Amino acid sequence: MEHYIVSDTLNFDESSREVNCIGLSADNVERVRQESQTDVYLCGGGQLAGWMLERGLIDIIKLKLNPIALGDGVRIFGNSKASAKMELTQRETFDKAFEILTYEVIN
Repeated sequence: MEHYIVSDTLNFDESSREVNCIGLSADNVERVRQESQTDVYLCGGGQLAGWMLERGLIDIIKLKLNPIALGDGVRIFGNSKASAKMELTQRETFDKAFEILTYEVIN
């Protein structure tokens, strides 16, 4: 699986062919989307997710709901103030414990 790390500050002297470091720009993200033969999955930081949401670069959001409280938590879209309308398209329940909710972002 090919991986992309989006950063303007990281630099790797050596990495595998499957790991790419690209600068933070809408053009770079759009290029990855266009060149990918499969869906692109964002995993990780809320700051990047918020940045992408603000630019209309997110089509689908999958939320995993666990029946536990972990304190303050981390904001899913970082410090972004972006608004988005979403439509629930799928709900999966596993072991009657946690759920994965899939939303389509409506632009």
